[in-house]
Amino acid sequence: MANANQAGAVKHVFGIVADPPGAGVGISRSNPLEHPKHLVGIGTFLPVKPAFELARTLNPALRTVGVVWNPGESNSEAFTKQARQVCGELGLNLLEATIENSSAVSEAATSLVARGADALWVGGDVTVMVAIDTVVAAARKGGIPVFSIVPPMVDRGAIFDYGANFYEVGKDTRFDASGHESPLPLRRLSEAALDIAAAGEIVLIIVAETAGLVGAALRKSPAADSPIQAAARFSHPEIRNWISFTGEPAFAGSLAVVAGVVVRTAGSRLAPMLRPMSKNGGLDGHFHAAACRYRPIRKGALDLQATMKSLMEPQSLQGVLHLLHDTRQAGGSGESEFIRGACWIAPIRNQEVTL
Repeated sequence: MANANQAGAVKHVFGIVADPPGAGVGISRSNPLEHPKHLVGIGTFLPVKPAFELARTLNPALRTVGVVWNPGESNSEAFTKQARQVCGELGLNLLEATIENSSAVSEAATSLVARGADALWVGGDVTVMVAIDTVVAAARKGGIPVFSIVPPMVDRGAIFDYGANFYEVGKDTRFDASGHESPLPLRRLSEAALDIAAAGEIVLIIVAETAGLVGAALRKSPAADSPIQAAARFSHPEIRNWISFTGEPAFAGSLAVVAGVVVRTAGSRLAPMLRPMSKNGGLDGHFHAAACRYRPIRKGALDLQATMKSLMEPQSLQGVLHLLHDTRQAGGSGESEFIRGACWIAPIRNQEVTL
């Protein structure tokens, strides 16, 4: 996001970046006050050395640690470089296996076990964390533990986590694009939420002032159709009788409640229910939105249940949409966009899909 905003069109405040100087966006490593005027925030570099020291304390016989990492992730590269230095100081051998995507993680982890790793370490690598179950499976098959610096990997089978939980660090972060040339599209909010959760699949809820919603709405309930009518529901012209599409962004200036799932993982079991959120691929989602009468979002901590209850008052609801990304070159409405608001984010740990 910082690279896309190098011209400084939007003021950018970050709060969940492990190694800001390593991102190559003009932030000085030696002088934190040296940074682009439009870019400021807090870095959260995870504690590599304490994690390795704890692993050695738990197993004094520890000699070789294996790590799978993606060289395409700057944060992962920074953590791996730190791990090399730490292992040199502690007299440990660091075995490395590099990958380009999550589908290669299992084979890489298995190779580390075969090469004699006494334990597998998971650094701040999103590609690996998406496939953490395969890392744990390879370690268990080889009779060795997994340890991590990114909670909550203990829930997935790691022996311990030692580091900041990026979900906890970033869950209270809000967004505000008011006063700038363009609002924030749903796609960019989804990408940021995935980074906050450090996960490949999340549930995302947004309460925000909208610049416009793009999607489809029901004219009537499908449950009201007879079996014969239901069978023809998607044929033309019958589809016009019960569903409508926004010809242009709708409900501008309203307060929208958006709920759905977004995935950045190839081969997700949720795939049959998802649609692309970008022309270039790599991001799929399924979102519904309720447009409500506008009211300011209060400052401070927000309770999700209380917020939902207050918004769903009588006479407040203006419309409900299944959100779409309309990428048609001629006459396409684009995607839903937001001005300011708050997000609730939760990683999807276990999937039970019934179609």
